[in-house]
Amino acid sequence: MYAAGVRLLALLIALGAAACTIDQRPMLNGDGQGPGECTTFADTLVVFSTAAGDSDPDAGMRALGAPDTTTVDVAAGAVLSVGFVGLGGVTDNGDGDDIKVHITAGTGTAAAYVSADDGYDYIYIGDLTDSAPTIDLSKARMAITNAVYVQLVGMSGSLSVDALEAIENTCDN
Repeated sequence: MYAAGVRLLALLIALGAAACTIDQRPMLNGDGQGPGECTTFADTLVVFSTAAGDSDPDAGMRALGAPDTTTVDVAAGAVLSVGFVGLGGVTDNGDGDDIKVHITAGTGTAAAYVSADDGYDYIYIGDLTDSAPTIDLSKARMAITNAVYVQLVGMSGSLSVDALEAIENTCDN
């Protein structure tokens, strides 16, 4: 009886494991598709969640592409994660700022994080404000020479983000 119970338990576990799926976030560009051609502006939305914790991809996609006066509000508690996928990431230029966040309105602070390759594991890089809207990869707490993804987490107030731009990278490769 004991052996039959163990076999049944093993079978149930195997069937359950076969039914598991990995929850992967869809990554979208401004057209609702995957990343497109090379651009020096963020081209992929990983996630945007409001301060209330609700997912709002339509609002998040307002931060993609060149500045166009359509913005997403990164308020305290909100999370905006975008990628420079078509560009292949933003390269640390060694001296000075690497990413400019185009902020059109608001006063507040967002914690800035970067991810080299997967959009899941982020490294804290520093705080971003309306008066200091740039990210310098050399300031990361761990060495990172190329950032494909950038995440902004609203800490206080609210920042109206129009676009994120790689300052010195080009699409000439």
